[in-house]
This record gives sequence, structure tokens and C-alpha cells, in this order.
Amino acid sequence: MIAEAVATKLPQSNTGETQPVTRSPAEKRRERKNRALKSIYKYVVMSTGMGFVPAPLVSQIAVSGVLVSMVTELCHEFDAPVSNHVIKTTLASILGGAHSGWIAHYSTKHIYRFVPSVSYAASIVARPIAAGAITYAIGRLFLRHLETGAWDS
Repeated sequence: MIAEAVATKLPQSNTGETQPVTRSPAEKRRERKNRALKSIYKYVVMSTGMGFVPAPLVSQIAVSGVLVSMVTELCHEFDAPVSNHVIKTTLASILGGAHSGWIAHYSTKHIYRFVPSVSYAASIVARPIAAGAITYAIGRLFLRHLETGAWDS
């Protein structure tokens, strides 16, 4: 607690005024990345929850909405110019044919070949796991993309 108070403001010599402490660019990048990772984890939990919706089309639309919100928040965190149209077209091109419904369908189909009794449980859990994994992968992809500054060009 004392370290936080000292780290945020230091008193000047005799005037009693305080001035903010400047942090190194590496510390600022680390803090920004930590905030972005917390944001990604929050959206992974949200999309995993959306994966439990029993209607595949509805859950895919919900997960897509979560992805758009996550990328928008990441772009705001990195002060990148953002428009919803660009984000939606970028995510649509990334997700093209790979979404949680298809991944869950094919993975449970292959699991059934090996262990038939596990198929039903796997079919219930596969879509949320796939939705969370897709969200995590896209979040880390955009995080790396924004860290390099490639979005600005």
C-alpha cells in the first residue's frame, strides 16, 4: 500500500506539491498488455457461456458479437483507429468456415468413433470449448497485431 502511494506521486522539494512519476516505456507496455489479457480472458468466459446456447446459429451470432466487442476494446486500449465495419469484415474473413458449431460437430463425430459412450457428453461440452478457444486465439492474434503497431499502417 505504501509502495503504491509512493509510486504514483512524489513530493517536490519544499513546496509540498506533488508531481506524477514517469514510468519507463517498458513498464507502460507491460501494464497495457496485462490490461488487454484481462480483457481477453473476460471475453473468453463470455463466449464460452454463449456456446452453451442450444441453437447453433444463435450461439454463433452471440459469439460473433462477443468477438466484435473484444476486438473493439483491444483497439481502444492500444489507441488504434477503429470502425465497426472494419472489425466485422476482418472477423468475418477470419471465421469464414471455422466456427464453434462446425468444430464441435466434427470433433464429437471423431470422438464417437473412439469412445461411443462419451459422445453425448462431448457433444454438449464441445461447442462451448470451441467458442472459448476461438475467442482466445483471435484475442491473442489481435493483441500481437496491435502490439507491433501493424493496425495503424
